[in-house]
Amino acid sequence: MIDASISAIQALDIPVEKLKKLSVPVLTIHGTKDRNAPYGGGRQWSMLLPESRLVSVPGAAHMSWIEAPDLVFSSIDTFLNGDWPASSQRVNTLEPVGKK
Repeated sequence: MIDASISAIQALDIPVEKLKKLSVPVLTIHGTKDRNAPYGGGRQWSMLLPESRLVSVPGAAHMSWIEAPDLVFSSIDTFLNGDWPASSQRVNTLEPVGKK
């Protein structure tokens, strides 16, 4: 079942131009130490979507809700209540802020 869903997602061919036209808010939450879905991918996803923000979970891997439940669940709650979480950021570069 998991392979079928991953294959279906990988088979999608959505042009970047269409993604850039989306006008709905999107919150991405991503652990900075995720090796299954690298952190740069989360940053890139947030850069592509015009109404997107990223909540970075420092030191968390693929299951950030287990490693930082307060940050993750409060961010989701705030977002679902119509606001951007205080820890969210608009992403303009693949390079994390403060890294060189």
